[in-house]
Amino acid sequence: PSLRVLAICFGCQAVATALGGEVSRNPQGFVYGAETVQLEQDACEKIGRLLTPSATLPKTIHAQPPTSEPTPTSEPALTPAPTPAPTPVRPAALPSLSNPLLLLASHGEQVSRLPPSSIALGASAGSPNEFFVTGSFYNILCCQSHPEFEPADFVEKISTALIDKGVMDTAQVREAELGFTTNQLHAYQVREVMHAWLVAGRPTTSAADTQ
Repeated sequence: PSLRVLAICFGCQAVATALGGEVSRNPQGFVYGAETVQLEQDACEKIGRLLTPSATLPKTIHAQPPTSEPTPTSEPALTPAPTPAPTPVRPAALPSLSNPLLLLASHGEQVSRLPPSSIALGASAGSPNEFFVTGSFYNILCCQSHPEFEPADFVEKISTALIDKGVMDTAQVREAELGFTTNQLHAYQVREVMHAWLVAGRPTTSAADTQ
């Protein structure tokens, strides 16, 4: 439960499919450029609550069934001491997010239906489920857009490929590039939140634990 996961773009779609959601083609065609993401008003509050370590963990220890002919022993069986669960680190303060956010996006499909019990955090014109948290322990933060990229990465790695594959023509790509190279993006804010998400799930180890 303390392991935090990030799922971005295709990873976001793969997680949604694996956990019972649905992924479908974008009705408006391929999305490429700067995408406006409208967050839920309490998105940061929801993430902050999920970063608070839970005091109760599910019991997943099962007794091993005895063999048909147990081997006799002259010494009493020793019961190993229980191993304490690692304590997740909670960041001192969750970074704030602008609302709406302007983020890089590049996708031909979208999460059209969230997995059961997911928590919706934001939406955009190109994806109704742009940000959400899911998983049995609400430990997977999903994002359809690309806060991990800079505009130069998109120009270098994606623009030419879209033209070469006939997904978009040159004029469409250049118009998209103009949108994300001349406007202020908020990728750094989302990266800070994602960093806080991962740090919160990283277990700490004391000197006593290693002895």
